[in-house]
Amino acid sequence: MKYIQMLSELTLNDLALVGGKNASLGQLVQLEKLSSIKVPAGFATTSTAYWYFLTYNKLQPIIHHELKTIKDTQDTTALIAASKKIRSRMERARIPPDLSTEIIQSYRALDNKKNTLVALRSSATAEDLPTASFAGQHESFLCISGTKNVLHHWLRCVSSLYTPRAIAYRMLNHIAHEHVTLSVGVQHMVRAQCAGVAFTLDTESGFDGVVSISATYGLGETLVQGSVNPDEYYVHKERLDAGFKPILTKICGSKKIMLAPTSSGMKHTRVLAQKQKKFCLSNQQILELARQCMIIEKKYSALNNAQTPMDIEWALSNRTLFILQARPETVHARQKSCTDYTSYHVTHNKSAILTGQAIGQQAVQGTVFVSTNVQQAIHMPDGAILVTDMTNPDWVPIMKRATAIVTNSGSRTCHAAIVSRELGIPALVGTQHATRDLKTGQQITIDCSTGSIGALYRGHLNIKRSIVRLDKLQKPPVPIMLNIGIPSQAFSLAALPVSGVGLARTEFIIAHDIHVHPQALIDYKKLPRALKKKILEITAAYQTPTEFFVSVLAQQIAMIAAAFWPKPVLVRISDFKSNEYRNLVGGELYEDSEQNPMLGKRGAFRYYGTAYKHAFELECAALARARDIKGFDNIQLMVPMVRNAQEAQIIQQLLKKIGLLQSKPRLQVVFMCETPAAALQIKQLARFCDGFSIGSNDLAQFTLAVDREDSLLAKYFSEQDPAVLELIKHAIQQAHKAKKTIGICGQAPSDLPAFRTWLIKNHIDYVSLNADAVIPALQNSRSL
Repeated sequence: MKYIQMLSELTLNDLALVGGKNASLGQLVQLEKLSSIKVPAGFATTSTAYWYFLTYNKLQPIIHHELKTIKDTQDTTALIAASKKIRSRMERARIPPDLSTEIIQSYRALDNKKNTLVALRSSATAEDLPTASFAGQHESFLCISGTKNVLHHWLRCVSSLYTPRAIAYRMLNHIAHEHVTLSVGVQHMVRAQCAGVAFTLDTESGFDGVVSISATYGLGETLVQGSVNPDEYYVHKERLDAGFKPILTKICGSKKIMLAPTSSGMKHTRVLAQKQKKFCLSNQQILELARQCMIIEKKYSALNNAQTPMDIEWALSNRTLFILQARPETVHARQKSCTDYTSYHVTHNKSAILTGQAIGQQAVQGTVFVSTNVQQAIHMPDGAILVTDMTNPDWVPIMKRATAIVTNSGSRTCHAAIVSRELGIPALVGTQHATRDLKTGQQITIDCSTGSIGALYRGHLNIKRSIVRLDKLQKPPVPIMLNIGIPSQAFSLAALPVSGVGLARTEFIIAHDIHVHPQALIDYKKLPRALKKKILEITAAYQTPTEFFVSVLAQQIAMIAAAFWPKPVLVRISDFKSNEYRNLVGGELYEDSEQNPMLGKRGAFRYYGTAYKHAFELECAALARARDIKGFDNIQLMVPMVRNAQEAQIIQQLLKKIGLLQSKPRLQVVFMCETPAAALQIKQLARFCDGFSIGSNDLAQFTLAVDREDSLLAKYFSEQDPAVLELIKHAIQQAHKAKKTIGICGQAPSDLPAFRTWLIKNHIDYVSLNADAVIPALQNSRSL
């Protein structure tokens, strides 16, 4: 045929003929022949067909005339007016008879059915440049059937070359309009039970060791529209390649509505409440999709002779995964490789007025402009913070003028999130009530720098921004490790020049991701009805309450281990005090009101005591799953507050009985040295562990008889007290005599440069610091 190419005939070399999207689909079909991926069959009209259509209808002079009326891409009114006139004229034009015949014949040949359901996708020859992609410039149409409808929507696709956003995009990138053509891809419509997008990196940090997946029921368009809160999954690429099952995160989104394909088009339907609380994909499907994404990334990287992270659309139908589109990811790809590390710190004592998913790891101040529609948003002042329900491609010219974006709905794969990343500005999406709670002219601060959840505050808060050239930092005399509590920060913090993680706090995971006292999960069937109902709501996505605990804890531990792989990650078993355990759901059933929790049921004693023994076994099961099933054998176990040799032996025997010490490679066990008794008995304790980590906070507390949580006694608390220093010095010497490593993970090394200097002079093996202390410590040579 003269104007048609089957997708099976195309490769990336045909970009000038069928545009980036269709050339990429053709390349995927070629890859399908060599791998497990599946691509819906289809064809594409060529750039030759586009020029033929314009010439046949004498459209070039009309287009040229209207484009001349646009003097400035910021003139939204002129953009919209010119676009409307051009598109109206194109859509009223006649498709040349021979071209129309070829389209109809190719459509009917897809499966010899009269009304085959297809998707029509626009593909421009200047699409997805290395400098930007601006999602959704051109239009696509789903669930189209019948020859008349196919031809009608072909015209609409072709005319979308002149949407306001597409015109502005070309002008901004200095692309001559007459040098761009539009191809239309026509593919079998996948009747998706669920669908979504996947990236072969973390879209926020740029960490390229993972595949990140978003999924929702029905067609994936609801993700871009921001009308659903999808499931989110992360899979570690290297460990998956090694044969493990390294699912790092599974977050169950609400998925309240779905866009379902029908024989006559599409319709929105409400998802059953019970189904909303279940994951769209099984673990097997998550892993298989990640494998397919990695196959695609490797192919494109080979073709480009460079690592090429990918942005992939997929759908699941009748248990078969289909790849619908794949294109190079443009945000992080266009960033030059450098050693700059940028951090933000917002100083305040205020509570957030709104929270949402954080996009773009920045903090900014600005003036609110609330807008419910594009026409109203035209009047937004440059540099304002745009607040709206959700954006779509028509909003792009306005978004480019904003300092930040805030939306009621959406997730990290919605249109507002995608374009904000492209523009390099932060966004807070899914806040639910932003347009209700914020007013135009209001001064606010947005902080998207602290993890996956961002916050919005009233007023202009103090923002400290620092940029450091990592290659200019000196090499420390001892390894610098990192203290970390929030797994969602791990991918960003992995860029710091550290030797691993010296303290990963599981209590943060339990408090913020699990919420429930583990013993209540074990005793679920015996609990009062109201408490059972509450726990069921929290654990609904998992088969049993205890499986929920083990799965979530294992995933979050693995998230940290993956970020720093293969560097060591010391994971401390939960170190709550009884009052903190009591605050968990169901905790009041299992925790007494101790008069001084600092001196009570803490640390190792809790793990072998009958009241918490089975809960401890759940924590160990999570640790084993993260190591043995997910493959992160860089995980080491840290046991808090081991008081004496008898307790150390009990813990060792318990770990053997549970089976943790039988894993291969062997699990390294580190005891925390937090009491004077432990510091003085290092030699005896060393028989039962591989190393030690000093907890300076508790060691100072117990040495000085000062409750560190009592503000009245704060002036008597000091990790640099001579008695505390003497105990630390003794512990270091005795650990080395026993040929064991010993480090420190307490707060003091992060806060006190002189204390770091003293530790190094006394031959500490490593120092573990809070994230905000790492760069200052490396910059201050006198403290190292």
